[in-house]
Amino acid sequence: LAAYGLSHIRRSATIAPLLSITTDSDADIRAIAVEALGSFHAPAITPVLLNALNDEPEIALEAIRALGRRRDLLTTTDVVSRLTRCLHHTSATVARESATALGRLGDQSATAALSNLLSEPVATPTKIAAIRALSWIGTAETLYSLVHGLNQDDITLPSLARQEIIKSLGQTREDTLKPIAAKPLIQLLKAQTPQVPSPTPENFLLKQTLITALTQLGIPAAIDALIPTLADPDQRIQMHALSALTQIDPRISQTKIQQYLTNSEIDESVRTRISESLKAW
Repeated sequence: LAAYGLSHIRRSATIAPLLSITTDSDADIRAIAVEALGSFHAPAITPVLLNALNDEPEIALEAIRALGRRRDLLTTTDVVSRLTRCLHHTSATVARESATALGRLGDQSATAALSNLLSEPVATPTKIAAIRALSWIGTAETLYSLVHGLNQDDITLPSLARQEIIKSLGQTREDTLKPIAAKPLIQLLKAQTPQVPSPTPENFLLKQTLITALTQLGIPAAIDALIPTLADPDQRIQMHALSALTQIDPRISQTKIQQYLTNSEIDESVRTRISESLKAW
């Protein structure tokens, strides 16, 4: 009860008593102390937080959250390397939270640690957390890491992680980086359509996620790759493609669709499906 009371008094006078209970035999008390100490930036707290990374998962979590808010420590401690070790923690929650913390710190070494994780044999939720963290950092370096990660094989990069990278690339904000983000998405979409149907929920989600990401980027270069998806055997994909084309640039899209339809090499069934889907324009 006393520890709980101390944790709610966020004044420097409580630092010393909080430090004194970080070695208490009760894990709950240690967790309360570490969480409260994370609100302060006193030098004596840093080694306590670092040591707490080796404690029980619930205590390590509090330390990780606190360290993720301490960019001021990047030049004075090995906080990134310590959090990097936690990416392989036996607790999935600790591993995911470590990725999030590294994303908040966001320096070059944190970016490298998160990027390397994309090719390492870790649980899919941890890999997804790393992908989101790289997306939050949002630099050219992290974008290239995500693009490289997208090229991993299906064993290294499970479908859920692949979809997360696609979503992250679609959220690229810098106009100068959008073409870089769009290029692998366009290539992947071309590999999917129109010959590859969507017989499984996984295939449907992949195509849907690709189309949504390209729509968000709004790059006219994606139009040529989107047009064949109007002939996809799955009408839901046809509708997503149609919506994407009208949002990216309806005038250019209509012109390119007509050019596409005049191509004599196109299968007649593809031409028919595209013509049918255009009725909803």
